[in-house]
Amino acid sequence: RMPLDRVFKFDEIQEAHAHMEANSASGKVVITLS
Repeated sequence: RMPLDRVFKFDEIQEAHAHMEANSASGKVVITLS
């Protein structure tokens, strides 16, 4: 299983996208909706 790298809140979706584009993610990036 791939480990979780980071969990972002829905209102932080731009930061999550930047984190993925910068290849900083070493696992899955999760967006929470609540």
